[in-house]
Amino acid sequence: MNRNIVGALPAEVCWRSHFLAPTNLSSFEPGQRHEGSLVVRNTGLATWEAKCSAGNPVTLLLHVAGSPHDFLLPHDVAPGEEVRVRIAFVWPVGAALVRVRAEMVKQNVAFFSELGSEPFVLDVRDASLEGPAAMPGGYAVEYQDCQLPKRVQPRSNFGVWLRVRNTGSTSWPCDAPQPVVATVRIEGDIVASGELPHAVAPGGICDLHLVVTAPPKTGHYKLLIGFVHHCIAHFRDCGVDDLELCVTVHGEPAADADMHALSARCNWSFYHPSSGVSVLADGTSLPRFIEQARGPHVWDTSGRRFIDYTIGWGCALLGHSNDIVESAVRRSMRNGPTLPLPHRVEMELTAELCRQDEIPCAEVVAFGKNGSDVCTLAIRLARVCTGRQTVLIHGYHGWQDWYAEPLGFASTGVPERSPPLVIRVESGSLDVLLSQIETQRADLAAVMMEPSGASGGPRMVAEDIDRNQLAKVADATRKAGALLIFDEIITGFRYHQGSVQKATGVVPDMACFGKALANGFPLSALVGRTAVMRELSRTFYGPTFKGEVYALAAALAALRVHRTEPVAKHIWQFGQLLQQGLRHACAETGVAAVVAGPPFRCVLHFEEADLQRRRLLRTLYLQELLRGGVLTYSGVMLPSYAHRDAELEKTLSVAAAALQTVARHAREGDESLHRAIEMPLLALQA
Repeated sequence: MNRNIVGALPAEVCWRSHFLAPTNLSSFEPGQRHEGSLVVRNTGLATWEAKCSAGNPVTLLLHVAGSPHDFLLPHDVAPGEEVRVRIAFVWPVGAALVRVRAEMVKQNVAFFSELGSEPFVLDVRDASLEGPAAMPGGYAVEYQDCQLPKRVQPRSNFGVWLRVRNTGSTSWPCDAPQPVVATVRIEGDIVASGELPHAVAPGGICDLHLVVTAPPKTGHYKLLIGFVHHCIAHFRDCGVDDLELCVTVHGEPAADADMHALSARCNWSFYHPSSGVSVLADGTSLPRFIEQARGPHVWDTSGRRFIDYTIGWGCALLGHSNDIVESAVRRSMRNGPTLPLPHRVEMELTAELCRQDEIPCAEVVAFGKNGSDVCTLAIRLARVCTGRQTVLIHGYHGWQDWYAEPLGFASTGVPERSPPLVIRVESGSLDVLLSQIETQRADLAAVMMEPSGASGGPRMVAEDIDRNQLAKVADATRKAGALLIFDEIITGFRYHQGSVQKATGVVPDMACFGKALANGFPLSALVGRTAVMRELSRTFYGPTFKGEVYALAAALAALRVHRTEPVAKHIWQFGQLLQQGLRHACAETGVAAVVAGPPFRCVLHFEEADLQRRRLLRTLYLQELLRGGVLTYSGVMLPSYAHRDAELEKTLSVAAAALQTVARHAREGDESLHRAIEMPLLALQA
């Protein structure tokens, strides 16, 4: 057969790897198994481990006509060392053109090609087969529009918007294992990458919002944007030109540049309100790290102040750094934080909680460090007490395995069961919850619910509870022989009279408290009836830090503030004025939106049926809130006792300006919305 090589070995990049000797291709026969080898040199700074305890060895990944083959290294390979890797595969049948592509991979960590190391690529044509020779995949791109700042700080993160059309003959997938991704390179280094928001068929259009890291030195730079079909081909290897843009780097490095670089390498699992973007095109800085917090405000590392409505994930109900709470903690520091036996302060807090002034079901208490601890303990107790296993949940109840199970193995790493033992009921659907109680009654151990303003659902937050419906749920649960558990992690001390159960008279068997309990110090509590809580010894519960003295002292001080000052009343009044002001701003600007949720936890929800367009509206709105100095959690706002008239006035002014911006760009269409957005889009809401 007449075959000839139409590709060539890539030029040496000297970044991580370099292929030196390709297998001889002249003997390839269609349908026949081929055995050979590739020689590759480690041109990086780290040793390639052939086997390692962490489960992340370096291997050679070979694609033949798109089919992947993975080959182990014969031994560890030090920097500068060469290694011969044995390969074997079956040559495809009936292909006029076959692409052979090899690259190095650190398993579960990175493809070397995504880190600047060129793969080995050869194209082999079979001249005996009829039909024109074409590059595999049929990749082609039309770059239609883009937006990026012209001037940025060294090492800052800025947003790039790109609109492209797939003008090729091959669809671009967006899902693993072989998605198409966009990459951004500056001076040969990959400084950004991003997955497609959706699959793009031939002729389709896609908008991408990428976060790019600026170079560390001032100057003028070329920015190259291209596409990669993961594990198959770089578009530029198939004749598709990269998009070339220009950016100027000037001024001093971003104040948090070193911390962000460390975070990107070693610690990235935390909330980024702007998905990592640190500066907008007009020079406005956005928060990535907090330097200081006081009252209703936080200051980022650039010194910019924000009105905070995340309020420590709902913990700092009295405001950040409350004087009374912090004084109590300082006094408790005469002792060590974690002791072999309970400290006096634990018994004092126990007595205060079990007075039942705010929590009628609190006959016995068990402490933990976060809400997930005590929610998990409550479920174990319910199963132990009833001898049943099925649980109905309504709201968000933490991150531990029992709650994560119905979210699926692929999303959580928690094994699934069939039939499921944990059944989720969407927030606000109490009629569905009542129906499920009847359906599951034979094996129903518990109903756990956020009794007001539950998390989840299309609006992110449900409305305040109807007392009669809540009573129906309690009655149905007990008739089924199950236990009723209130998750009052959020509602505790925010709701009238201190809890939903106190305000409504609907008393559960157990209740979970946390967040505001110690005003930001790590403490949670499960409280419940003695008949249930006496089974604690059967639940295998024993957190090391549950008796930590400083958090207990903080909780005791916070509880006394709640009993002497109108905390919950102020929060409701402030929240109601906030909601009224947001509704007025929507009416003034003509934005179709509602303010969902009760006054203590609310969110502005855009009434847009098209989910993708709603995503654009939400992202632009939250971007403009950040521009104006208002920090939320994806739009959810939790007022604190420290928020006063000045914060209310500023918040409503910023929100009105943000809605005006949203309304203006919405009238001009989706392209205008994309152009105005300078950070990655928020997660798509159902």
